[in-house]
Amino acid sequence: MTKGMGPMAEPKETSAQAQKGSSPPPKGKGKMMIIVIACLFLLLGAGAIFFFAPSLLPGSIRPSSASHSAQALSSPTVEKQGHLYSLEPFLVNLLDQDMPRYLRTRIELESSEPKANEEFEKRLPQLRDAILTTLANRRFQEILDSEGKNRLKEEIRNKLNGHLQSFQIKKVYFTEFVAQ
Repeated sequence: MTKGMGPMAEPKETSAQAQKGSSPPPKGKGKMMIIVIACLFLLLGAGAIFFFAPSLLPGSIRPSSASHSAQALSSPTVEKQGHLYSLEPFLVNLLDQDMPRYLRTRIELESSEPKANEEFEKRLPQLRDAILTTLANRRFQEILDSEGKNRLKEEIRNKLNGHLQSFQIKKVYFTEFVAQ
C-alpha cells in the first residue's frame, strides 16, 4: 500500500515544486517601467526645449518675434494706467420693498491722469454722495448679473465725471460686492 500511495504523493509535490521553480522572477516589468519613464523624461525635455529655446535665441535668428515686439511697442492701443483712488466701503439699502435688502461694496476709481489730483480730495463728499445715491436707487434684481453691474459702473462713472473738471474717471472697479 505504501507503494500505491507513494507514487501519488510524489507527483503532487513535484508539480508544486515545478510551479515554484519554473516561474521566472518578474524582472521584465521593472525594466519596462524604467524605459517608459526615460521616454517620458525625453519627451518632457524636448517640449521644454521647444518652448523655451526661441526666447533664448538672439533677435537676429528669430525675426518674426522681434517684429512682433516692435509692433507691440509702437501700437497706440496701449493705454497708460491712471491713478487709482480707493474709496471707503459703501453700505446702502436697496429699493426693494417686498423685503429689506442691502448692498455692501468697495469701489476703486481709475482716473484719466497718472498722478493723484487734488480736485478729487476736495470733491470727495460730492463724489461719495453721487455714488451712494446711485447705489440706493437700484433694486436687487438689477445688480445680480454682470450686465447689471456693468450698467451700474457706467452710471457711476458718468455721474462722477459730471462733478469733475480737471480730470475724468476712466474706469470704476468693484473690489467688493455683496448684495443680500
